[in-house]
Amino acid sequence: MDKGNTSSLIKNILQNNNLKTEDLAKEITCSIQTLTRLISQETYPTEKFLKEIESINLNGYDDYKKISLYQKSKIPEKNGTIGGASVGTVASAVGITSIYGLSGAGITAGLTAIGGTMVAGVATIAAAPIAIGALGYGIVKGFNSYKAKKELNKVVIDTIWEYK
Repeated sequence: MDKGNTSSLIKNILQNNNLKTEDLAKEITCSIQTLTRLISQETYPTEKFLKEIESINLNGYDDYKKISLYQKSKIPEKNGTIGGASVGTVASAVGITSIYGLSGAGITAGLTAIGGTMVAGVATIAAAPIAIGALGYGIVKGFNSYKAKKELNKVVIDTIWEYK
């Protein structure tokens, strides 16, 4: 596809979906300047960009938006949550194994030392994977937000999406 065809296709997508350049750039995860250069035919699109634009053109912007939100946002968030929960599970296992081999009274005493009462001790150990999973989710979500804002305002030619 040449520069002119790409430019026309981007313009059509923007017009047909009543979008601003910023909206489309945000969904594709490229910079506003990248789209502006492609529209003004200053650069050529990469294969990756063409696949994204063709997907929008074939499936429609609304469907693309749903797909891209799932793929570009939910998968990393789930990975962060799963990773955090895994760390929390290991931490809980370590906490539980520290009382391994003790008598009932020893286990009760260990759980009481952790939480003040035996029930609170069990709750504390059980809550660790959930809390660490939530922390992992929050870290990934924050990082993705920071990265998206940084990418949106990128000025230099991004070789992922365009070339001269």
